[in-house]
Amino acid sequence: MELTGIAHIVTAVGVVAIALTCWRSRSLVVGIGYAVVGGFLVFLPALTWTIGVSVNGAPPLVPQPIASTLGQWYSTLATGVTGAFYTLAAAMFLSGLAVVGTVLLTRRRRASAVASTAEQAPQSEPA
Repeated sequence: MELTGIAHIVTAVGVVAIALTCWRSRSLVVGIGYAVVGGFLVFLPALTWTIGVSVNGAPPLVPQPIASTLGQWYSTLATGVTGAFYTLAAAMFLSGLAVVGTVLLTRRRRASAVASTAEQAPQSEPA
């Protein structure tokens, strides 16, 4: 029995759960954490193939322990029929970026609103 359809549904549920959890936090720290971890995991294949693999006998760009660790993580995580791991990592990355952007934009708007309110407040005359 083929369970690929169920795997896709579970992946979609995971994406929604990750996005809602991050969004509900409305925390800059959580947003940065999601963006950093999700970004690292999404770009792990590119990192592995760019800096962690020896090309034509040339050594990798990073020290051998780091290169072998990147290679092990990539080979462990690249398995699976649906590629759900990278889909979930992308959801983390994008959710984190959205929360960081929203928090920073909200802070900027509040600061400008406070500044404009302070400028418009009438100065009381001393008695």
